[in-house]
Amino acid sequence: MGNPQLNIHRDISKAQTLPAEFYTRRDYFDLSKEKIFAKSWQMITDTHCFDEYNTYPFIFLNSYLDEPLLLVKNDDKYLCLSNVCTHRAHVVVQDHCKIRHLQCPYHGRQYNLDGQFRSMPGFEGVKYFPTERDNLKRFSHFEWHLFIFASLNPIVNIGEILQDIDRRLIDFPFHKLKFDPQKSATYEIDTHWALYCENYLEGFHLP
Repeated sequence: MGNPQLNIHRDISKAQTLPAEFYTRRDYFDLSKEKIFAKSWQMITDTHCFDEYNTYPFIFLNSYLDEPLLLVKNDDKYLCLSNVCTHRAHVVVQDHCKIRHLQCPYHGRQYNLDGQFRSMPGFEGVKYFPTERDNLKRFSHFEWHLFIFASLNPIVNIGEILQDIDRRLIDFPFHKLKFDPQKSATYEIDTHWALYCENYLEGFHLP
C-alpha cells in the first residue's frame, strides 16, 4: 500500500472530511498509534482509586505493541512506571492491589515502589549486577486536581492546557468530584476511534 498520506488543510473552514480508507486501513491505524497516541497525554484515573490501593496497572497504546504501564502511589508521591519486568518481560502487577514492593510472578524479581531493583532469586554473586537497566523505566505523568495523566513520549505541554481550564472554571469544586461506579455505565462501541471522537466533538446534538 505504500506510505499513507493525508493532506488536511490547517484552516478548518477549508478542511474536508477524512477519506474513507483512513477508517478501514490497518496502516492508518498503526500510523495513528505512532504519531498520535504514543505522543499524547491520556487521563488514566483519579486519586480516589488510591484510597484502597497503591498500584493501578493500565495499557497505553503504542506504535507496535501496546505498552503495559503502572501508576504507583509511593508515600504521598505518584509515579508512572513500566509494568514489564526487566528480566523476562512478564507483566509485574496484574490488578489493583496494595503492596509494599513490586514482585514479578514469573521468576520473583522484586522492585521497590519507585521502580528501583530490589532483589532477584538465584542471582547472588553475579558480577556487575544490578545496573540501571534492571530498574523499571519511568514514564511521564501529570497531576491536576484529582486527575492523573500519563504519556509515553509527550510533545505537548499539558500544564498550559489545564491552566487555561482553571482560568475558565476558577470556582469549580474539583475537590468534590468523585466517581460513583453504581451511577455510571461503560459502553464498548464497535467503531473506529476517530469516528467516535468526531461524533462527540461535532456539537450538532447540543441544541
